[in-house]
Amino acid sequence: MEDSGATDTSREHAMPARSRQARWWLGLLGFVGILVIAVIALWAWLGSDAGLRYILADLTRRTEGHLTVRDARGSLLSAIHADELTYDD
Repeated sequence: MEDSGATDTSREHAMPARSRQARWWLGLLGFVGILVIAVIALWAWLGSDAGLRYILADLTRRTEGHLTVRDARGSLLSAIHADELTYDD
């Protein structure tokens, strides 16, 4: 006794394999794209004066003010020059 008006909802809502695969590839492409953007942003930040200032401020904080760097120039991706570097124990 099958109801002639009933439909199989699992078939109607099942996504074709090709569509599932396309969504998977799009998701992977989106993830890789975000990862590439994050790496480029990190590289740019490391090469900036702001990145150097942040790291030096963090070092000063971690050493509880014992480390002092005066007039630092450069970036974390190249040479760093400072007029004075002192550590008071």
